Amino acid sequence: MYNKIKQFITELKESGRDMRTAVSFSGGTDSRVLLDVFIRLWKDRIIPKLEVIYFNHRLRGKESAAEEKFVKETCAACKIKLRLISLNVKKYAEENKMTIETAARELRYFHYGRLAEDYGCIAQGHHADDNAETVFFNIMRGTGLEGACGIKKVRDKFIRPLLDLTRREILDYAEENGLKFVEDSTNAKTDHSRNKIRNIIFPLIEKELKREIKNSLNNFSSSLREAKDHIDKESEKVSKKLLRSSEGISVIKYDGFNSLDPCMKTAVFRLGLRKAGFSYGIDREKTGSILKKIASGSRSDAGTGRLSVTISRNSVVVINRDTFENKPVVTITPDKISDHYIDAGKTKGNITVLKVKAGDTFMPFGKNKAEKISKVLSDKKIPVFLRKDIMCLKDDEKVIFIQGCGISEQVKTDKSTKETLYINVSKDILRKMYQ
Repeated sequence: MYNKIKQFITELKESGRDMRTAVSFSGGTDSRVLLDVFIRLWKDRIIPKLEVIYFNHRLRGKESAAEEKFVKETCAACKIKLRLISLNVKKYAEENKMTIETAARELRYFHYGRLAEDYGCIAQGHHADDNAETVFFNIMRGTGLEGACGIKKVRDKFIRPLLDLTRREILDYAEENGLKFVEDSTNAKTDHSRNKIRNIIFPLIEKELKREIKNSLNNFSSSLREAKDHIDKESEKVSKKLLRSSEGISVIKYDGFNSLDPCMKTAVFRLGLRKAGFSYGIDREKTGSILKKIASGSRSDAGTGRLSVTISRNSVVVINRDTFENKPVVTITPDKISDHYIDAGKTKGNITVLKVKAGDTFMPFGKNKAEKISKVLSDKKIPVFLRKDIMCLKDDEKVIFIQGCGISEQVKTDKSTKETLYINVSKDILRKMYQ
């Protein structure tokens, strides 16, 4: 097993991947074997850095506390840095009206996203049996191609070195190497869907239909993955013309996106999700609902939970509410470094930078009447989710400039202008979104 995984890691390393690695460790058999293998890789200097990430889901009382203690002791004995994260899964599930399983997954991947920049790889202990269960579970939910492909061995920074190995092979390795691990008592229960698949449905199929269901599902997902890889390559090509992204946000050109065939539209949208920082996929039903709303041209938010999807300025805007921020820096200078400029003589008193107030008024360039800023932002199609964070310049009497809306008619330059001031906006998310 070690040599097989060593070859996989070496190939990743030779491809240029950053091999600073964090092992996702739960104390169970799979992750304990994974950790042992990576300790050997570390000692053999195949990887330059090794740390452990552990999530305490706080769902099993004393058992969770004992598991955390075991993880701490194991990492201490191996002299490996541990990053321990405590999750309030029940509260998150209640607040977002989702199952415990879904809530736990969302919280884990949220924290993975925050930790990812510290590592080149995050190694997870998924194996062949897990993949078969995932494929079956996804099919039962009415999944599309992505769900039927199962678990990818490499996805972004996540790697699954055990994915080609069965649970039996992993248990044999643990026994042969005398590895200690803890058992999660909930794995034997049948109150969760995956446990029912593992403990009831698969054994029944193998007994009654004489089928090696896990092998069949893994072969099935492998075949579909080949097709999915081809689609992903094509969607990357298409996205170069349609998709722009920044931290926590993806912007897709609406007209071009809407003209794509359904398969490519889904692929490009999912790529937009990943580039906006969603480390896990949105399920097919939710994706389908969002895509229908986009196709209808609806301007209302089509997102769910952490995800916001709106149509603005002929663009589909995908926002990750956890990571997206609009923090422009607005400065005034006599140096000509911007397309925005004003007549200094038409300003009154001090000029300050502040966030807009919807009730204030502003006279847009080219108009002779002041309007409420809320209307100005709406007319300029500034996305609703951004409006409370839009910055402006204000003198002692009036608003003279608004981010994304330009200067006021009241301070425009003319033949009598003696001093011109230039307005520069750096870190301007609107420019990034629509340029």
